[in-house]
Parts: sequence; C-alpha cells; structure tokens
Amino acid sequence: MLRVFEFGEELEMVQWVRSGQRAGTGTWWTSQDLDAAHSVPAQKVEVLEVLEGRLPEADGQVWKRLG
Repeated sequence: MLRVFEFGEELEMVQWVRSGQRAGTGTWWTSQDLDAAHSVPAQKVEVLEVLEGRLPEADGQVWKRLG
C-alpha cells in the first residue's frame, strides 16, 4: 500500500544499524514490523529528537527510535 507523507508531518520512526555504523545514514521505518512498515530514506528525514537508543543486540544491531 502506498503511503504519502506530508511536508511537516511528525512521525515516530525506527532505524537500526550495525555496530560501528553511524546512525541516521540509512533507512527510517514507520514500524519495527517490516511487513507492515513504510520506509523513508534518511536524506528525506529531519530528526527532531531521539527518543531511545539501545546498545547493540547479540547480532550487532542497534535500534534507534525517533519522534
């Protein structure tokens, strides 16, 4: 399903990166459920606030949530 994002719209989104990779440079997702989530390239996102950041999981991934 196509999702149209409006200019100025504020969303809570998530991003995960590998340990050692700089956060904010990849893709942001509207949900951790990747089957239902919409993705937005990082260059199209303005991060207003990082709500939560976690240390890498056992698989080396780091989740970042913004809103």
